[in-house]
Formats: sequence, C-alpha cells, structure tokens
Amino acid sequence: ISRLSILLAMVIGTVIAVLLGMADFSGVMQGPMFGFPTPFHFGMPTFHVAAIISMCIVVMVTLVETSADILAVGEIIDTKVDSKRLGNGLRADMLSSMF
Repeated sequence: ISRLSILLAMVIGTVIAVLLGMADFSGVMQGPMFGFPTPFHFGMPTFHVAAIISMCIVVMVTLVETSADILAVGEIIDTKVDSKRLGNGLRADMLSSMF
C-alpha cells in the first residue's frame, strides 16, 4: 500500500502539473521511440579501495548477525542447525540483500 501511495502521488502530481501548464514533455517527443543503451555512457567504472574495504566490513557484520539469528531461531524451535543449514541461510540472506 505504501508503494501504491507513492505511485498515486506521482500520477496526481503530474496531472496537476499538466493542467497548470507546468509540465513540458517536448524533450520526450524529440527523442527516438526506441533506443539501445550506450554501454559506459558515463565512462569506465571506477573502483575505490576505501569503498571496497568498507563494504567488505559491512558484509562481514551482516554475515555474523545472520549467523547468530539462524542459530537463535534453531534453538527456539529446538532444531539442530548444521553447517549446511547455516550456509543455506547465509546464501539466502545475501541473495535477498542484492535485491
């Protein structure tokens, strides 16, 4: 419902802007109807060591937290958490973090 309210607000805002003459879509009509994206339009990607190190630290903290969560849930529901189950849980958490 929260995503719907954002979309609805954008649509209503656009309609109001069109009615008040504040919207200009001439740039949209001048461009091609279909087009292919240009690879590396903004240049080659750059990688900064500080950003890589900080993200590695964040991922390690997330792995430790998720491991503790999985082990705690295993104790609560009285199920033995072996390395396979822990690995599956960590993979699922990392996969969900990507999206």
